[in-house]
Amino acid sequence: MFIPKLYRNNNMDEVITHIQKNNFGIVVSHNKDNRIIASHIPFVIKKINNQIVLETHISKSNEQWYHIETLKEVLVIFQGENSYISSSWYDHINVPTWNYIVTHLYGKVRILNHDETYHHLNELTQWHEQYEAHGISLKSLPEDYIQKEMKGLMAFCN
Repeated sequence: MFIPKLYRNNNMDEVITHIQKNNFGIVVSHNKDNRIIASHIPFVIKKINNQIVLETHISKSNEQWYHIETLKEVLVIFQGENSYISSSWYDHINVPTWNYIVTHLYGKVRILNHDETYHHLNELTQWHEQYEAHGISLKSLPEDYIQKEMKGLMAFCN
């Protein structure tokens, strides 16, 4: 993605805050036929050893999970606020444009093991349930139900 230097943000903490506020991202890769595929999925973001680490999960009924760990690189996109900027807003002649916030991250995928997957799902649930009046946690659900549901997904990080 082209980003003029004037608008590029290299502040890792601000990038992390943007992703946390807009954590329903798009993971882009290719399938066995070398066609581009994308999935919209929720992410947990962490800062580990001064690097951004993304954790997510994908349904095993989604073809993207099947080859994702063998790829050299995936692209993850987080879209934020955006709006059209009319030429009429300027006090001089100018073209219309678009104002937006978006983050593109590239990385290699690592599959999470069973315990890491459970931890990821717990963190993701806690992150979103904190805003609910009667929020739940994974611990409030039957353990056999959680284990059954986990068999239908694959969790990974970059």
